[in-house]
Amino acid sequence: MKNIQDKIRQVAYDEAVATIIHQVNNPLSVILGEIELLEKNPHCANPDVKKRLAEIQKNARRIQLVTAELLSARASRTIDTPAGRMIDLGGISMKSGAIMTGASIDRIKNTG
Repeated sequence: MKNIQDKIRQVAYDEAVATIIHQVNNPLSVILGEIELLEKNPHCANPDVKKRLAEIQKNARRIQLVTAELLSARASRTIDTPAGRMIDLGGISMKSGAIMTGASIDRIKNTG
């Protein structure tokens, strides 16, 4: 019973990570796109403005890197099954409790 609970928690955790990554990356893409447009704008030719835009871009890229690493770590625990790509939960134990969706529970039941 505990093993199934651990699997449920891990799937919930992975779904939460994916949702957070998605929610961060959407506005981050807008910010990076706006920076590129501002850099091309002649009204932003002031060296101080350019310096500030470069700093914003640098930090936005750092956030982008962190979210990519989180997504990569999450994806590295997946395996191909006859039912499709599933999260490999072998030997994984989660301490946090999370609410599961019906789809998440079905995936766990189908992957054993």
